[in-house]
Amino acid sequence: MPRGTLEIPLSPSPGGTREDLNPLGLPPGTYLSSLNWLTRRGVGRGRPGYVSNFTVADANRVIGIGIRGTRDQAGNIIIQTTNTSYSWDGTTVADVTGAGLSVSSTDQQARFITFSQGGTDYLLLINQANTIREWTGSGNFAATAGSPPNGKDFTVAGGRVVVVNPSGLPFRVRWSGFEDR
Repeated sequence: MPRGTLEIPLSPSPGGTREDLNPLGLPPGTYLSSLNWLTRRGVGRGRPGYVSNFTVADANRVIGIGIRGTRDQAGNIIIQTTNTSYSWDGTTVADVTGAGLSVSSTDQQARFITFSQGGTDYLLLINQANTIREWTGSGNFAATAGSPPNGKDFTVAGGRVVVVNPSGLPFRVRWSGFEDR
């Protein structure tokens, strides 16, 4: 006899699970992985141990996640939605958006890197809708001084911030001054 739950059979995908393929190369009717989804007696649920640490009343889509911190120091997780930046320090969520953030579309993914300058670790944020913004771990994100471009992606190389596809110009690269963000 059922124990008070309505059992609904879940139809397995006809192609099964294909963990050997690139996620973009999955044929129709296949799953990438089923390791974190358990089915028992026709009822599906997430694997035990995964919990929701926090919720934010924001209906906008997440377009990036970054981390400010190192192995040796406590860090903050930054969640960027299309119009807001949130910081989570392990216990509380705070809005750290600051002024001047342009609303992004869902295909303008946010990228994060850490850049150290003058003893301060900056978490830098960029996407195609916004120029480089910085956060020191307290207060709000602020526009980086000077006239940095917006861009599709960026990295740190040789003490410089290197921006790829700056201002929507494909096949272009811009970089900052030495040890300057």
